[in-house]
Amino acid sequence: MNRVFVMYKLKKGVTIEDYKKWSREVDQKITPFQKGVKSFEPYEIKKSMKKEIPFDVVEDVVVESWEAWEEVQKSKAMERVNKDWVNLADEESVIMIYGEKIESE
Repeated sequence: MNRVFVMYKLKKGVTIEDYKKWSREVDQKITPFQKGVKSFEPYEIKKSMKKEIPFDVVEDVVVESWEAWEEVQKSKAMERVNKDWVNLADEESVIMIYGEKIESE
């Protein structure tokens, strides 16, 4: 199983309520239905073992491959998501990582 984890803070002045509304109305209605995406789950981060919570949102995306995810990001269907997202998320805080599950034998 291949996953992309996208972690970020919201821009100053953007509330988690603003983000949740957009996520429900736009992101969750577009992103999970793209070719190469098997599932998409955004999470509001509430607690951290560190004093400061490093991210406001973590997106857990099951994908066919990293290359498929890159194609999704460039697709016409994702234009609205990407355009809106830059108004909500602090781009400097973004960390996007890709991994493959370590299967048991």
